[in-house]
Amino acid sequence: MFAEIVARHSGDDSESQVAVVSHGGTLSAYLSSLVGCKLDRFYPFRFYNASLTVLDVGERVCIECHNDIRHLSPASD
Repeated sequence: MFAEIVARHSGDDSESQVAVVSHGGTLSAYLSSLVGCKLDRFYPFRFYNASLTVLDVGERVCIECHNDIRHLSPASD
């Protein structure tokens, strides 16, 4: 499924961006496969609710941020 999404949005437009919203287990399995981790551990990557993980998927995969929740911090007065 993820490979289809990447293929559909790749090409001449190098600035193509895609948002994927999913459960942590699904994202953990996908991220593990991208970086070549064996899935002998259950959910090797953890995700907080509403966290952001940003990947740059091209010839190589770059994890730009993982499990970022700074956008959830309360506003200061």
